[in-house]
Amino acid sequence: MKQLGSVLVFRCRLCHEAYLGEEPPSRCPFCGAPEKYLIPAENWDWSEFRVEISDVSKVNLRAALKLELDNTAFYLCAMNAAQKVGDDYGYAKFKALKRVENEHAEAISKALQIEEPSLDDIPCSSDFKDNTQEGWEREDRAIKAYSKFAAEAPEPLLKQFFSVLVEIETDHLDLHSKDLNNENIPRARIKVTENGPYIVTGGIPLLRMNIETDSYGDPLRWREVERYPQRESYALCRCGKSGNKPYCDGTHTRNQFNGAETAGSELYLENVREYIGPELKLTDKRELCVGAAFCVRDANIWNLTVHSDRPSFKEIAIEEAANCPSGRLVVWDKRGNPIEPDYEPSIVVTEHEDGLLGPLWVRGEVEIESVEGIIYEKRNRVTLCNCGESQNKPLCDGSHFDT
Repeated sequence: MKQLGSVLVFRCRLCHEAYLGEEPPSRCPFCGAPEKYLIPAENWDWSEFRVEISDVSKVNLRAALKLELDNTAFYLCAMNAAQKVGDDYGYAKFKALKRVENEHAEAISKALQIEEPSLDDIPCSSDFKDNTQEGWEREDRAIKAYSKFAAEAPEPLLKQFFSVLVEIETDHLDLHSKDLNNENIPRARIKVTENGPYIVTGGIPLLRMNIETDSYGDPLRWREVERYPQRESYALCRCGKSGNKPYCDGTHTRNQFNGAETAGSELYLENVREYIGPELKLTDKRELCVGAAFCVRDANIWNLTVHSDRPSFKEIAIEEAANCPSGRLVVWDKRGNPIEPDYEPSIVVTEHEDGLLGPLWVRGEVEIESVEGIIYEKRNRVTLCNCGESQNKPLCDGSHFDT
């Protein structure tokens, strides 16, 4: 390695800036990229970054540039507002965020081979909490956009680029969350433990719902039948053998449960099938099916989508997709926006009409963390295995029907 005494040279794969130190920092001091993206400078290879950018990625990079420039301008305003009222912490926080967002804008401009545009005037509040709330909302929008852009990018390098941005903006989101709430309150998340239960923190509501059917016996709607006592944290059974379901009672230890995670890191929009209709588009990721079967009602969701200009077809297709607990099925409007129910973070213990237990239905983009600390893709609708038999752990694959 190139050394100055004991000092080494590292470069960041996101912003390409160089850093001097005995070891790489936990975050790039320029753009905030995690340590794993800082590599020894002697291993740097410019040819990796010379890629032809597809039309779809050019569009998404321009949209990302707009997001980063607007966020830079907003944090600049918030920084100045904090300075005016003598808020040293607010000034330091917003100044640091402004610098990082501007670094992202510069990196995107380089990728597009354009001069970095000037900033627009973005208004802000004189109040720290108000600006923190807006900052949270801006970071949340960026995370959702970059997750979509990563899934759409055909170039591996840009797929990684947008994925790193998701990680960085999630750090910013957590920072704002701590300032909006007491730092000692655990964030809402589900932690998968090694061969053990799901540890739920952050006071996520837990309820039980069953499937109601229509006169033909087809699933029609979800019905809430019970709300469990509110808890800040709790452990949910993952092995399927607890005598105190849905809670864990330690049976997994006695039964030597093997809960090894086998779900991949593929994003939802990768390798989905699309069905295009006049009013709707349907995306279908079949491997996420858990057998709730809302999709078969009436003409079934695929035919309803293809003929979505017919009376009531569009509305029924939207209903059926919204009731799909795993998020296998997503409908999109003609502008390319997903049509999703507005779920608050919650976990549902699902039941079929005959009493058969289904998976845990996680709603409202709750963070799910693997044993290794990897955050699974945040989605509005996700189903987790609680029978212990899924071949796609921690996600449900419908194996509960066979247990």
